[in-house]
Amino acid sequence: GHLISAVVGGWPLGPFHWLVALEMAGLGALFAVLHQRGWKIGSAAALVNVLIALAVAPAAARLMAKAGAPHA
Repeated sequence: GHLISAVVGGWPLGPFHWLVALEMAGLGALFAVLHQRGWKIGSAAALVNVLIALAVAPAAARLMAKAGAPHA
């Protein structure tokens, strides 16, 4: 899903999109394994995703500004 939205949006973050897609896939797989093993609090993987996004967003915004990309 992320890569499709990146293609439609014109790849504003360049190759960084691949890192985001891998991170999303890894966290999705982790959630699935934890859920199958009965650890229903495994949705904490979503919290990890949010924390990573909060940490990376400022740097991504600076990179986009340097590249002259419009921001949302």
